[in-house]
Amino acid sequence: MVAEQLPDEIREFTDYLRGLLARLDPRGGWCAVFWQRDADGMRACLDGREPPPWDVLEALLQDLAALYGPGAAGAETAHARSLHTAALAAYDARPGARETLTGRLGVMLREQEYAAECRARLNRRLASAITREQADALRLDLTRVHDDHRRATARCAEITARLVALDRAPRWHGGPSPAYDRGGAEQGSPREVPAPTAPVPEQRRRRRGG
Repeated sequence: MVAEQLPDEIREFTDYLRGLLARLDPRGGWCAVFWQRDADGMRACLDGREPPPWDVLEALLQDLAALYGPGAAGAETAHARSLHTAALAAYDARPGARETLTGRLGVMLREQEYAAECRARLNRRLASAITREQADALRLDLTRVHDDHRRATARCAEITARLVALDRAPRWHGGPSPAYDRGGAEQGSPREVPAPTAPVPEQRRRRRGG
């Protein structure tokens, strides 16, 4: 989906996202984390190929608050949410959106389950920690795993809400809905591109071999 083919809602959101990132420090905060962890996913969001989950945008607004004060981020949040909601609706008007969302929901449910298992395991280890250094390291890992679980839970809820909205949307026969067709997008199911991911705890990196 090239820039001139993007529906208005997606183009407006990607323009906003580029402007937001231009005000942030790419070497610090969540902005740096997302670029380091998933540069391809970030580029997909900026190109309009994939919407970021709301928790990613929310984290970037936290970076904005850290740089310019809470008032700056507070004034942005409602506008960002409105643009994000409209962009999601446009993405979900694409052919094959339901299959894409269903597959992604399965992935995020597994991430949520894995984070819960890690949290339980770390809590057991913390209860038997002998030294203060061990306890401090385990608490740090618990903080990371808790963030993973929180983000996975939020993304499951967001994807579920999008699927519910699709169930309630009017059925269009013979082609994509007008919201999607207005942008002149390509025919066929969209290629799924992972959205930026949250930081991964040390335990998960070791289990995956990197």
